[in-house]
Amino acid sequence: MSGGVYAQNSPQKSHASKESQAQQVYLSFNYSGIVNTVITALYYQDSVYLPISAIFKELRVNREIDPVSKTIKGFYINPDNTYEINFISGIASIGKKEVKFDTSQVIAGELDFYILPLLFEKIFDLNFTVDFSSLNLVLNTNQELPIVRDYQRNMRRGYLVKSPQANLIQAPLEFPRERHLLNGGVVDYSLSAFNGANQTAYNYSLTGGAEILGGDAQGSILGSLSRNYSNLYSSDLSWRYVFDSTNYITRAGLGNLYSNGLTQYGFRGAQISNEPVAIRTIFGRYAIDAKTEPNWDVELYLNGLLVGYAKADASGNAHFTIPLVYGTSFIQLKYYGPTGEFRETDRRLQIPFTFVPAGQINYTVSGGKLNNTDYNFLSGNVIVGLTDWITDKAGADYVNSPFYSKPLFYNSLFLRFGPEYMLSLDAAPSAFYRSTFNALYASQASFDLMFARYYRNLLYNPSGKQQEAQADVYLPFSIFNSGFNLRVAGNAQQYTSGQKSYSYSVYTSSSVAQFNTSIGYLGSALDYGNGSIQRNYGLTASILYSLFFRPGALSFLNGTLINTTLRYGVLKNSLDDIRLELSQNVQRYVRVTVSGERDFVNKLTTFSLQIIANFPFTRSTTSAQVQQGGGWYTENLTGSVGFDANHGRFLFNDLGWVGHSAASMRMFVDTVGSGKYQKGDEIIKDGVITLRQAVSSETSQSGIIREWNLLPYTQYSADIDINSIRNPLWIPKEKSFSFVTDPNSYKRIDIPFYVGGIVDGTVLRVQDGSESAVPGLNLEIRSLNSNFEKTLTVFNDGSFYYMGLPPGKYE
Repeated sequence: MSGGVYAQNSPQKSHASKESQAQQVYLSFNYSGIVNTVITALYYQDSVYLPISAIFKELRVNREIDPVSKTIKGFYINPDNTYEINFISGIASIGKKEVKFDTSQVIAGELDFYILPLLFEKIFDLNFTVDFSSLNLVLNTNQELPIVRDYQRNMRRGYLVKSPQANLIQAPLEFPRERHLLNGGVVDYSLSAFNGANQTAYNYSLTGGAEILGGDAQGSILGSLSRNYSNLYSSDLSWRYVFDSTNYITRAGLGNLYSNGLTQYGFRGAQISNEPVAIRTIFGRYAIDAKTEPNWDVELYLNGLLVGYAKADASGNAHFTIPLVYGTSFIQLKYYGPTGEFRETDRRLQIPFTFVPAGQINYTVSGGKLNNTDYNFLSGNVIVGLTDWITDKAGADYVNSPFYSKPLFYNSLFLRFGPEYMLSLDAAPSAFYRSTFNALYASQASFDLMFARYYRNLLYNPSGKQQEAQADVYLPFSIFNSGFNLRVAGNAQQYTSGQKSYSYSVYTSSSVAQFNTSIGYLGSALDYGNGSIQRNYGLTASILYSLFFRPGALSFLNGTLINTTLRYGVLKNSLDDIRLELSQNVQRYVRVTVSGERDFVNKLTTFSLQIIANFPFTRSTTSAQVQQGGGWYTENLTGSVGFDANHGRFLFNDLGWVGHSAASMRMFVDTVGSGKYQKGDEIIKDGVITLRQAVSSETSQSGIIREWNLLPYTQYSADIDINSIRNPLWIPKEKSFSFVTDPNSYKRIDIPFYVGGIVDGTVLRVQDGSESAVPGLNLEIRSLNSNFEKTLTVFNDGSFYYMGLPPGKYE
């Protein structure tokens, strides 16, 4: 409120006081564009006294007033930063700081305490000034006050996706799967050269992929060349056809394949299945009940993203439902009180890919000859989602082996207990029985336990195990605000020959400042069953240090890693090995590592150099090693070459490509309205398209956006950033769309834009021959040949205006 001083005498009390003598002054308080209110201050003896509780209420600072003991207390910004002001003793404390003040400079009202602006600054570092010319209260501070945090949270909530599944819901399918007799083409390569020990050798591997006869085909050629030897052979030739319109069979394959029965076999033959070709993402839905104080705000974060917001009811309950996705999901619940209170809880959910959604049934049938032995092979299994927490898999494997030539029937049961615990039970009579129990907690602590009982079977138990037990426990903890990890693992095996083997390890690691340290103890024992036991114990330790210098002559060394590792033999009471390694990034793509190692057991010293260059078009690894008496050198190049048949371009990459997919996207102005790109159409080179899944992307100078490292036969959704288009009259036919990828090829995606029109005018009322503007009406525009609708608000002068109207007829 401004424009003059508004003051009045306070009500008279039975006794004289400062409050009765002071005048009320109404000050406009605007802070950071968030707070906009009027504060009632007191004016007494040429000084302005500000109400601490009223101001803290506007700033959302936690506070509790006790009018009897004349104190105000709470926490300031953070719950661990408590404060208390005693207006009788004149002592204020905040955190570890104590401030003494003159109690005569305080006015105690019935509902609040009024203090000078100087006291705000001394205690809370809040600099208040009063501008009497405009009756404004101004606040300056470098601190992030709770009201600012609340505003930022509300802004995040404004961008909150209405449903946690929104990123998983597909946009309208505009570019479906297209089949070709021959399409695409990509080659992954690995080329290496070795020179050392008076020998030079070259090895190469080429793996190619393409779409052939509507399916994806791939295979490899491997070879080696040296002075006295060379060979060349093919490997892993396969072809797969994916069915789109039926759930009874989703894919069929021929060639070199892999089974998914009790044991994974590589075989040459055929396979059919109705398992989804695209990787499953959604398993189901999961209800979350949050318990807090009444009317508190509750935010739900899924893997670091805000996906839900609710206000607790009168009983302090808030409810959410989120999609249950495969893999591990990290859930955070953040609770915010009305006066700055805050707390949070964490949960962790895991859904292994072995689980099938309730009610779904999948099968796989495989048959052929095993790659290594030429034994006839046949396998079949069915996996059923019985409930959201029980999945069962039953099947049979048959191998025409001289060791065991009967069908082996098996059953695997997978169970979930709450969000943390998993149990799997495998029963394969004549082979083994096995149980595995594991847990993963929100703190990232975990454990895995396994026990198995084996039977004599040279095919499925060639090593002759009788029973086996394993345990692995991981525990993170902190000491003096520094993070530590402890991992304990053990394994015990018993064989039909009477032998027993044991091994165990204990590791602890920490990260303090620029140091990462690790120390471990390993032990093993082999009991031969005749009284002879072989034991081995050792210590390992490593220290990794990251160099950091302030800007100056040595700042170029920032990021250099120095790693020292050693092994110590406990039984021999001697140092076995020590190694020192230095690693540094050189420019953008190159990392150089040099190391020296001394093997005291074999009395051998080794010096090594490795240069890794991760260029966008290839990956180069150069290694050299020198020991007493000689050394060797290797060079390896890996990468891929893909052909974009849509635009006639060969494209190079440092990542493997075969078995994946890609897309070439092009936005253009459709001048003739055909919906297809034609020569002469203007290409939009500055537009941005974002896929809802994380992928690799690159935009060429010609305006073509290429997305690669996509999964084949998978639907992806994309959104066009309208703000990135330089011409506001260019409007895309669809702002969001989806496409289904084609295997081993670049999918062509041309996105037409039309030139939008402008509609404007004035709404007039004609009465008795005179015209007058009609403000405030809603003007509805409807297309006669599309679904476009728009409601416009008529301005005060009766005019209306809209830019970006699609071509067509309207009413």
